[in-house]
Amino acid sequence: TVVPTVTMYQEPIMASRITKTSVKSYEKTFRSLVDEDATGLLYVGENSNVDYVMYLFNSTTGYLESCFVILPTTTSAKTLVNKFLEQRYIYEGYSEGYNIYSRGTVLVGVGQNDEFGLFALYLINTTTSNTASATCLHNMVQAGGKAKQAMK
Repeated sequence: TVVPTVTMYQEPIMASRITKTSVKSYEKTFRSLVDEDATGLLYVGENSNVDYVMYLFNSTTGYLESCFVILPTTTSAKTLVNKFLEQRYIYEGYSEGYNIYSRGTVLVGVGQNDEFGLFALYLINTTTSNTASATCLHNMVQAGGKAKQAMK
């Protein structure tokens, strides 16, 4: 067992059948809510290692689908987030632009794009295939970009 020595941010709540109310209850201890719409919650980061945390919910069920931890786009942040996750998750490999980590049912992909900059995308893992997982991460990033635009 690895005892984490790297601290970066409070990890988002990730589990099946989590509602906006549950997320708000969890997050009120760590971060401040800055925006909300029907399918998303946006929090300001709790320290200089995190810019924002954005939770996205299914528009039909209302349950949590994913969470973006949006980080400063620096080389040091990229190194730190990967060390942070390596101490808490199993590194599954690099696929389609993402460093992929898993623990139980939680999948985390670290990536960077023009929309978000550097981010860690958390979601519930529904597959055992890294390729399928990377495709799922890619699709969630696209959905996140649309949600981010809607929340502006």
